[in-house]
Amino acid sequence: MSRLSDVLNELSRTKRMNQPQIVQRSSELGVPLSKGNVSRYLSGKHPEKPQQATLAAFAKVFGVPVDQLEEAARHTGREPFEPHRSADLLTAPQRAAVNEIIRLLAEGNVKAGDGSDSRSATSMNQSGPRPAPVLEEDHTAPPTPDEEILRYAADRGPSEGKSGWGRGEESQDPNDWDKTEGEG
Repeated sequence: MSRLSDVLNELSRTKRMNQPQIVQRSSELGVPLSKGNVSRYLSGKHPEKPQQATLAAFAKVFGVPVDQLEEAARHTGREPFEPHRSADLLTAPQRAAVNEIIRLLAEGNVKAGDGSDSRSATSMNQSGPRPAPVLEEDHTAPPTPDEEILRYAADRGPSEGKSGWGRGEESQDPNDWDKTEGEG
């Protein structure tokens, strides 16, 4: 959601007005808002740059200065990302890892259809600053997918012959079924 939508929803809660009441009140005040418009603005699906008349109508309905809504509308959620001040405690390899995570997340947003450009990807600022726990420094590279498979296979034990079948494992080869029956 956008900051503007958050502000409008909070005003709606504090004034105890649901969407139909907002539409009705706007008509009564001579600044009609359509049902669709109210829905879009409250759900965060409004235009990036809302029309001044729409902001003025909402301000009049809720009895707040239009400046309050204009200020909220200026925050698009794509402001520059600033990490929490505890990021200064990270080592150079940890900072590189965080930067790589951010790059991969942003790339994933674009590939997933969250937007065709970086401006429409969900901003990390929307979730608010959250300090990451300080972890022990680890300079080893993460395992490759092949190394993960080999490690998993090694943990599973032998896959042929009698050895290892006593641990509750069964062969998936029908030719081995007679050999393993009753062993254990």
